[in-house]
Amino acid sequence: TGEPGLVWITNEEIAQMAQFLNLSPSTFKRLYVRRIGQQYALVEKKSQNHSCVFYQNQRCQIYAARPLQC
Repeated sequence: TGEPGLVWITNEEIAQMAQFLNLSPSTFKRLYVRRIGQQYALVEKKSQNHSCVFYQNQRCQIYAARPLQC
């Protein structure tokens, strides 16, 4: 939350978040990840001040599997 910015994620974090959501890593990437150069970042909600896609109802929906940057 807060200022717009990127949440950078690794392949290991992608796998961890995908498992938490019972998704394959490829499905997770298709739904929630954007590639910027050689790196990956979580997508943001454009309609809500660019909040993280997993920030809903004033809490992180994947807190137990959140990326290290968070």
